[in-house]
Amino acid sequence: MNIIYKIKFEEGDKAVAYRCPADKWTIGAGINLEQQTMPLGVMCLWESMGMGYGARWMLHLLGGGKMPQDVRDLWLMVIVDENEEIIEDSFNSEYGVYFQELPDDARLVIQDMAYQMGINGMFKFVNMLTAIAKGSYLDAAIHLLDSNYARQTPERANRNAELLRGCA
Repeated sequence: MNIIYKIKFEEGDKAVAYRCPADKWTIGAGINLEQQTMPLGVMCLWESMGMGYGARWMLHLLGGGKMPQDVRDLWLMVIVDENEEIIEDSFNSEYGVYFQELPDDARLVIQDMAYQMGINGMFKFVNMLTAIAKGSYLDAAIHLLDSNYARQTPERANRNAELLRGCA
C-alpha cells in the first residue's frame, strides 16, 4: 500500500467542499481549505483547465463547485511530498535513523499520522517514534494506542497500530 492510497482510504476523496468533523472547509482527501493555500503547480493545473484565476478557486468551491480529480490528486501529492521531506530531515537528525531505511509500513504510519494531524502533531508522539527508531514496533503500537489520537479516531489508529505490529 502506498501513502496516497492509504490517505484516500482513510479520508475519502470528495470533489465538493464540505465541513469536516472539526468544522473546517475541506475538499478532496481531507485537504483543509482554511489552512492550506493552493500550491503554485496545483493552481497552474486548475487554471489550465479553465477553472478561473487567482483566488476565485475558493469562491468556486465554497459556492458548491467541484474540484477536478487531477487537481485533487496533484494537491494531495504535493502535501505528501512536502511532508515526507520534512519527516526525513527531522527523523534523521532527531532519532539518528534514516527514515527511508525504516520498514515500509512504519513509514506509512508516520506519513499517515503527519497528514492527519500535521507534522508538528505527529512529532509529539516521541515515545512511539523513539520505539520505531529502536526497531521496537510492538512498543510503538502500544504508545500509538495510548493517546488522544487513538481515542478520537480509534479505527484509523487501530489500523496504524496493526501496521506497526506487522513490522516486528
